[in-house]
Amino acid sequence: MSDFVQTMKDWRRMCDAYTTDDAARCCQGCPMDGRGCGAIYEDGNADPEVIEREVNQWAAEHPEPVYPTWEKYLADLMMLDMMCDKTDNPNSVENYMRKTPIPAEIAKKLGIEPKEGV
Repeated sequence: MSDFVQTMKDWRRMCDAYTTDDAARCCQGCPMDGRGCGAIYEDGNADPEVIEREVNQWAAEHPEPVYPTWEKYLADLMMLDMMCDKTDNPNSVENYMRKTPIPAEIAKKLGIEPKEGV
């Protein structure tokens, strides 16, 4: 059985990908369409292993976008060298910026595209 927390996160991503404001079109194309995400709550016969398999297959086909690190983004703006000196301190803000991908919600607000081929 896969990691429960990751499966639930992927289920939320999958649901968000097919959710629309138009109730008639909501969930069209979703692997769970017809069985409904509510199936696990409403149907005592719902098979958790089938749901897990569907969610994990969808997640494998739709990987979560990975964004560049702060270092790459700021270097592209030619700001990193002006802002930070290199340091050996692993807990420094500079090292955090060099190694940590930009969170998706911030990247989207900044207009940053996910890295290709990840």
